[in-house]
Amino acid sequence: KIIQRFPQAKFLMPVRDPLERIASFLNDENRRGFKAKQGNAKMDQKALVCGDTKKKQSLYMCRLSQQGKNLQELLKSGVPPQNILILRTEMMQTRQQEVLDTIFQFIGGSPEILTYMHGNNGKWVMGKNYQTLSPRGKQKLHELFQHDQVLLQTLVGRRFAWSWTNISDDKAMGIDIQEDWVATIPTGIKKTPK
Repeated sequence: KIIQRFPQAKFLMPVRDPLERIASFLNDENRRGFKAKQGNAKMDQKALVCGDTKKKQSLYMCRLSQQGKNLQELLKSGVPPQNILILRTEMMQTRQQEVLDTIFQFIGGSPEILTYMHGNNGKWVMGKNYQTLSPRGKQKLHELFQHDQVLLQTLVGRRFAWSWTNISDDKAMGIDIQEDWVATIPTGIKKTPK
């Protein structure tokens, strides 16, 4: 609908390690007081509902982590790749000014000097209250999101620093394996020969 009304619309798509995104989502619930404090086992249990499509309460949390599918839908809706800017969210913490400059260049605005940066979780980010997934839970989620991870990298044409795909396979698929990038325009959906 947005494309029909605003065909020249530009989209910013922040991408993040899907496992970190799920852990952050669950920690945000805790921080806002929706759920009681939980350990790794409880975090794993909540995160692994992403594999159960019958559990509707998990769909929002899981859907946000399906970044490859989300990008594919955006491209299929008619948004040209040059109107999408993929941003690595971890760069928003380490290279803030470069991210801001890239966004302004993309949207055509006047660059601004970044003078203040606010962290979302405050004391939760580095504090003892921040819960993480167990290694076993992470492995199960890797399996659940493997296809989406491959799809995302294929559509973007670049490897992510947090990627768990095989570098040799990525190279063979024509994916740029250099991981030190801030933002990029996706390569888009490639037509396969018949």
